[in-house]
Amino acid sequence: MEPSNTCPRFGSKTIFGTVSGELGMRQTSTAWLILPPTISFLKDIISAVVLLSTEPGITAKAKFYYSLSLLPGALFVNDAVPAVLINVLFAELVGSAIYLSLKFERTWLLVVPPSFAWAVGVLML
Repeated sequence: MEPSNTCPRFGSKTIFGTVSGELGMRQTSTAWLILPPTISFLKDIISAVVLLSTEPGITAKAKFYYSLSLLPGALFVNDAVPAVLINVLFAELVGSAIYLSLKFERTWLLVVPPSFAWAVGVLML
């Protein structure tokens, strides 16, 4: 006998699926864990190549554009190598949040601010 999707005592809908082990999981690609850090690292490498191509006369304008290209890592440190590391870690954090939000049905509620989640819920009605 297939278990129903309602509570036997109160008759209300249950939160979890009817099949044991399902628990609201979806099939998602693990590319969300690999692509954002890789793209961030490649972006930082390309910006370093562009900066070094202006040798020997690196101007203040070129240095300013290079520091802009290292955002968000350049907000926390003043050197290029730690900024690249922070960028890769930030991209991994964003990729993990996207992956978990797609993998589990309600995980995005932990990532998105409640006011935005409320607005999305109102729009979905």
